[in-house]
Amino acid sequence: MGIHAHHPRNCAFYLRDVDSKTLERLLTDHRIAFSDTNQLPTAACNTMVQKEGETKDRKCGDKTEHGTRCRIHHVEYLCELIKRHKVDPVSILDENALMMLVRRQGLHVVGPLPNETKDQYLGRLIQNVKVSIPL
Repeated sequence: MGIHAHHPRNCAFYLRDVDSKTLERLLTDHRIAFSDTNQLPTAACNTMVQKEGETKDRKCGDKTEHGTRCRIHHVEYLCELIKRHKVDPVSILDENALMMLVRRQGLHVVGPLPNETKDQYLGRLIQNVKVSIPL
């Protein structure tokens, strides 16, 4: 029998494609500090990685966009903070991510109702996720 698991919605699985500025705003809104200011900015990413087929760790080396991290490693860093502090990112998920969450949990959600705006529909979808799927 295999292992069956679901990603929590504050996992990098759902957040990896979210713009870093949006993730930073989410953290700021929850008063969670994040920073690269403890190190001088570098041209190449300093995050240690082990590339496929290699046995030793080395610096990523990709072009930095955020202090000492490339875009990918900065988003991973922000996602780790979101998960560690149990921040619920449901408010920043788009309709596709919300529907993926709902489908993965096997929930049924009625599509947009007649006379319901897109914002009202997304609000209902977000409320359904908050109530039905624990973080």
